[in-house]
Amino acid sequence: MDKLTINRLEIVGPRWYAVRFVGQRVPFLRLLAALRAEREYSAYWCSGAFNGRGGWYISEIALHRYADRFYNLELKLGLAHRKAERMKGRTA
Repeated sequence: MDKLTINRLEIVGPRWYAVRFVGQRVPFLRLLAALRAEREYSAYWCSGAFNGRGGWYISEIALHRYADRFYNLELKLGLAHRKAERMKGRTA
């Protein structure tokens, strides 16, 4: 199975992530179909994410359910958590 690449991943709330991803047509469309089939409490499209460029808001549980479809999920999660910790330190 061809895997997708996450372009952007940000923490948007407790256990919620905003995600933008790219990849070959068929795996991309398969994941879109899977995300659309999720209930709104697991994943939904948000046109305001990423400064109006849009992205998927995906719960932590759903994101890990689809983890095998991404090349770089663990890397992007690590970066997002480090960024959140830095931001947390600035506001404290």
